[in-house]
Amino acid sequence: MPHSTVILLIEDSEEDFQTVRRLLSKVTDRAIEHCTDAPSAISYLHQVTGESEAPKRAWPCVILLDLNIPGEDGRSLLKRFKQHEKLRRIPIVVLTTSANPKDVEYCYEHGAAGYIVKPVDLKRFREALEMMASYWLRAVALPAPARMTL
Repeated sequence: MPHSTVILLIEDSEEDFQTVRRLLSKVTDRAIEHCTDAPSAISYLHQVTGESEAPKRAWPCVILLDLNIPGEDGRSLLKRFKQHEKLRRIPIVVLTTSANPKDVEYCYEHGAAGYIVKPVDLKRFREALEMMASYWLRAVALPAPARMTL
C-alpha cells in the first residue's frame, strides 16, 4: 500500500500527541496528522472526502480517537464517521483514558475497530502503540481510499 495515507490522531492533549508521535515514529514512517477537537477533525475529513472548498488532505489509513475531546466528544464523532458513506471504511481505534465498560461497549457497538486504554506507564503505552501499529499498518490489508466523484 502506498504511503500516501496517514494516521489521523484526534487528541486534545499536546503531551499525549507528542508521546504518540514520538513512539509511532519508531515503528512507522507514515505521517501523523493531528486534530485537537471535533470541529478540526470534521474539517480535516471533509477535506479528505472533497466535501470542502479547502485543498484536499491525505486519506487516513487509521484514525486514533480520544473519547474526551472538547465540544462534540469522541463517542459522537465515532458514530458520525461510521455513518458517513466514504469514511465508514476507515478503521477507528479508540485511544483513551476511559476504562469504563459502558464506553467500551458503546464504541464497539458504533463501529470502533479497537479500544485501547492509555496506560499511565510509558513502557506499557509504547508496547500498546507498537502492537496497534504492527496490526493496523503491517498485518492487515486495508481498503483503498474511497473513490471521490466530482
